[in-house]
Amino acid sequence: MVFTMLLLYTSGKIKATEKFKSVTLALLLSTISISILAFIGYLITATRGYVMIFAGNPIFDIAMSVIFIIIAALFLISDFQIIRETVENQRPKEYEWSVSFGLAFTVIWLYFKVLDLLIRFMTLKTNYGE
Repeated sequence: MVFTMLLLYTSGKIKATEKFKSVTLALLLSTISISILAFIGYLITATRGYVMIFAGNPIFDIAMSVIFIIIAALFLISDFQIIRETVENQRPKEYEWSVSFGLAFTVIWLYFKVLDLLIRFMTLKTNYGE
């Protein structure tokens, strides 16, 4: 996944424009907001049943995992753009650590989301499958 996104970025098929970065950030913030609202809705007794319709649905869980994987992959493009700008502008050595930390965080986040998706598939298979 990381190498695919790197190839798409270096070939110029995907560019990290300001609009791309703002849409990616909006996607992330909206999914986080939905998660927080679902958590608050679960804490309220009157709305717990409505939240459990979605939270208890394994297909919805898999769809949310796929959405988070897509968002993480899009953040890789932003990280590659930041790395390119840091190198081209010859920033001081102190910036290298923060840029590499951002890329490492995104890769680890993507790794955990893929593992989460695999766990959800296995849970779906064991509960509803063979």
